[in-house]
Amino acid sequence: GSFDKPRGLRLLQDAGGLLVLEVDALGEVGAVQQLRLDASPMLERQWAAIGFSYDRQTGRAALYYQSLKDYPGLPTDGHVEATLPASASAWQPKVLLAAKAGMDGERVAHFNGKMDTPVLLGGCHDLATYVSIRDDGLGSDKLNHCLALWDFSKDISSNQAVDLSTAANHGQFYQAPTRAMKGWRWSGAHHHWVSHPEEYGAVHFHEDDLYDAAWSQSINLRIDPALKSGAYAL
Repeated sequence: GSFDKPRGLRLLQDAGGLLVLEVDALGEVGAVQQLRLDASPMLERQWAAIGFSYDRQTGRAALYYQSLKDYPGLPTDGHVEATLPASASAWQPKVLLAAKAGMDGERVAHFNGKMDTPVLLGGCHDLATYVSIRDDGLGSDKLNHCLALWDFSKDISSNQAVDLSTAANHGQFYQAPTRAMKGWRWSGAHHHWVSHPEEYGAVHFHEDDLYDAAWSQSINLRIDPALKSGAYAL
């Protein structure tokens, strides 16, 4: 969707831990439709593989969830499909992770949690495709449909999200979320990201992350080198 308007797709988690796919096909108040995975709340502090698809022309939408570990007595997977409003006009191909765009372009509804190796594919795919990507990576057949494969274990010391696909849709991190976090591939055998960055490919996002607030300068004061040390107020 657009960075400056809410129109587009949004994948979010509600207060009860349920996955929700929002489709705003018209960009108008009251036009948002939701696809909710009611039977499978996500487990706190546990890795899960999630996937979604949406056909803009037909409105066909799907949402998938699969915990990466089994927990007796708890639902660990689920999927739901439905037909939502179609969008006759194309959307701007922009992706915003760990937040959503508000009506005035602000970043709102920030995601607090870890994210590892998001993949964006062209076309609509079924659950088997997402499982095969998780287990075996992207083969040549899937790479042909890959719009982005952001590997957060690459260039960890930078603010860049490296896209390994041929599309080269590299991203940029803002406000310095925490990198080199233990990802879903972490084996427990290695305890430093420098030697095995592939196991530390997660980024931990927090709504109060702050590196540069980008405020405009309100005053500029040149300090006299001869000024004595002391307590001063402005």
